[in-house]
Amino acid sequence: MVLLSRGKQVRLLLKRLTVFDKRLDVVVLDMSLAGRDGLEVLKELKQIRPRLPVLILTMYSEGLFARRAFKAGASGYVTKKFLEQNC
Repeated sequence: MVLLSRGKQVRLLLKRLTVFDKRLDVVVLDMSLAGRDGLEVLKELKQIRPRLPVLILTMYSEGLFARRAFKAGASGYVTKKFLEQNC
């Protein structure tokens, strides 16, 4: 599992995915990345590894954000508020 929360981490992961790393089982992607749009990163990940499950972690609870994420290929969507209340 990889947790992505910064643009630099995303660049490194994308490079690894394109070169050699097939061992990755799931990516947890924060939609609020420093310097990157989380939906664009999701789309890039799905182009490189279409079957790689990507779980979106976000502070946005509005349905519009969830629909956009699923349309872009997300496997799941969890809000930070949900985690705070249930964990």
